[in-house]
Amino acid sequence: MCPTASFCAFTAEKHRIDVLQLYLMEFRMTQSSQIAHTCTMTERRNTRVILAITFIALVTWGLAIAKWGLPALFLPAVCLVPILMFLLVLISRG
Repeated sequence: MCPTASFCAFTAEKHRIDVLQLYLMEFRMTQSSQIAHTCTMTERRNTRVILAITFIALVTWGLAIAKWGLPALFLPAVCLVPILMFLLVLISRG
């Protein structure tokens, strides 16, 4: 057997072990990140409630636009002007 063949076999074996170690390290990191990102049931419920309220508000707004047309499109923006003005003043005062 020539020395280069044994060197190539040793290098291939070492490379295979390195790849396996890298794969295992990545698997462990993925598992730990999934554990760190798990949500509690309360967080999931709160998220669902917020999404449901947002969806209901958008559907209601869409139905109002379908029934009354253009005034229903602009009315929420007009109603929010005093609230946003108050928030701007509150933010600017510190």
